[in-house]
Amino acid sequence: MLAARIRSWWKAVTVRSRMEKEMDAELRFHIESYADDLARTGVPRAEALRRARVEFGGVEIHKEECRESLGLRLWDELRADIRYGARMLRQSPGFTAVAVLSLGLGIGANTAIFSLAEEVLLKMLPVPHPRELRLLSWISGRKLVMDGISGNFSQTRTGESTSTSFSYPVFTELRRNEVFDSLFAFKDQ
Repeated sequence: MLAARIRSWWKAVTVRSRMEKEMDAELRFHIESYADDLARTGVPRAEALRRARVEFGGVEIHKEECRESLGLRLWDELRADIRYGARMLRQSPGFTAVAVLSLGLGIGANTAIFSLAEEVLLKMLPVPHPRELRLLSWISGRKLVMDGISGNFSQTRTGESTSTSFSYPVFTELRRNEVFDSLFAFKDQ
């Protein structure tokens, strides 16, 4: 059932003139059949055709209902909107250039930002066991015992200081420790 509707819609979209001719022929057949029925009851042929057209109603309304039942109305509106948009863009080339340039820059910037974010945030680091990586941090008591240490510090809820920054002597001492397979350090500039 769905396949038949899709075939019918595709046929109506791709071979539109043929579908319109078939619709015209079918509507003409219905009007003439009704006029023939009226003529058999004794109504003159010209009057029968006039009455059949009046009672049948507007042919274009019936055609529009057929197009809508096939799902062609949305297709026709989309085509009309695209034509209208293209006509408006042709009429104002300056606006078109600005719009195309803005879209190009926006798409390019978003692509670059996403590529960078994917590389930095989403991809795993190229190391043998990326899930085993750890970032070491330390927590001091309420009173910080170090003076003049650089790095990123924050306060816990209990008022203690915490940081992921270590001095170089602490790094070398941790490196000698056999608990870690390997250890590396980095410094933000």
